[in-house]
Amino acid sequence: MKIPVIRIVVVGIQLLLACSLPACSDSEDQRTSSKSSAAWEAARMANMAPKRSVSTSEALLVAAGRGDTETVKLLLEAGVKTDVKAPDGATALMRAARAGHTEIVILLLDAKAEINAVDEEGTTALMGAAAAGHMDVVKALLNAGADKSVRSKEGMTAYRLSQNHGHMPIAQLLAPPPPPATPAPTQETPVAQLQRLLAALGYDPGIADGIWGPQTAAALHAYQQDAGLPVSDVVSDELIAHVQNALKERRTSKR
Repeated sequence: MKIPVIRIVVVGIQLLLACSLPACSDSEDQRTSSKSSAAWEAARMANMAPKRSVSTSEALLVAAGRGDTETVKLLLEAGVKTDVKAPDGATALMRAARAGHTEIVILLLDAKAEINAVDEEGTTALMGAAAAGHMDVVKALLNAGADKSVRSKEGMTAYRLSQNHGHMPIAQLLAPPPPPATPAPTQETPVAQLQRLLAALGYDPGIADGIWGPQTAAALHAYQQDAGLPVSDVVSDELIAHVQNALKERRTSKR
């Protein structure tokens, strides 16, 4: 029975990492060397073109996109930087998120991968996961503090992308909060309306607070005398209509 080459390499890497035990290594330098060798082995294993050597950073990008959790673990343990970008600007976190590899996403987040990094199109890992419909990845990113408000170069948010691709449960999770409700306007009392109108005509009823007092009464009496009306403290609809017409006439005459 032929044993897969990849399995052999994985076992070899695990054995190599195990050399941190006292029996295999007695110094920090040796442990560091073991991790470095493991990283290069992982890079070789993740290489898509066997005739071309790859860096460990490239290997992380490839492994994250493929869902190769063991290789990602080895590379992270070896200290490979998480935020190196592919030619299109994608990071390992973006590739894992787009492909729905939740475990790898969590590993990269734990390794301090930049959660809101953007690629050449201005899209984030959250946008990629939302567009592809990967609910578990979306939840993991949100729990880690992913910014839902980031917009791509086309002005798309993760919420809008999930909507456009028909992933409504994710859209509900990403929906922006509703705008604050506009308070219903308080209805103006007749006295407050009269105070406001008298003030506009040049009388001084005081603040239009709807409270009847001596200043409001004096302003009304002055208006009634000027308009040839009976002096009274009764605030009626007819009185308010009279004051409104007087204000309209004044504004018209000034044009």
